[in-house]
Amino acid sequence: MNNINQLIVNVDYYDIIIDFRVKLVQIVAECKKRFEAFKADSSSLPSDIRSTVLATIVKNGGEADQQIIIDQYLKSSLVAEKNSYLLVLALAPKEELVEKALNFALSPSVRSQDSYMVFFTLPNRVRQFAWAYFTKNFNQIDETFNNSPLFGRIIGSCLTSKMDDSQYNEVVNFFKDHPVPIADRSIKQDLEMVTINSNWFKAFNQDLSNWIQSK
Repeated sequence: MNNINQLIVNVDYYDIIIDFRVKLVQIVAECKKRFEAFKADSSSLPSDIRSTVLATIVKNGGEADQQIIIDQYLKSSLVAEKNSYLLVLALAPKEELVEKALNFALSPSVRSQDSYMVFFTLPNRVRQFAWAYFTKNFNQIDETFNNSPLFGRIIGSCLTSKMDDSQYNEVVNFFKDHPVPIADRSIKQDLEMVTINSNWFKAFNQDLSNWIQSK
């Protein structure tokens, strides 16, 4: 155990961070190179790395890159390939691009049984925005999915992993006014997990902050 502690003490965390950033830049550069080839010939991107490359592009790109993937989705007739495109669209860094991805998911261009894939990959950092989008477009979403077992997954994907009391009450009250019977159990389970996460954060946030500041 002492040897492990000594090893940890001797680690230069700054060097680790710099090394990680250098490798990340190299990875993004390689993905961009492969994406250029993909634009000319979609078959040039092997299926085993397609999702990783496209996710990296969407996370680090803009609307033009996202649109290329949407266009390719519309061209493709292969289910696995189309799914891989849907799963990366909402990873965009800007809220307006996330909104574009969600609008596309709910459009006639995407089968209703596949729409959840766009919602399912929403990063936690945009889930407050996604919740606002969900409530704003609830009537359309409810009309499409009120009999679908996937409705619960869509709702869960729009909830942040932790909430303050005001946010939590907003969600609870929304579903009191807009009940979703088919997803009732799923909503309760999601809110239970939110409560667990929020309580854990409240309990350990200050201790973790103090520990980080001491390093």
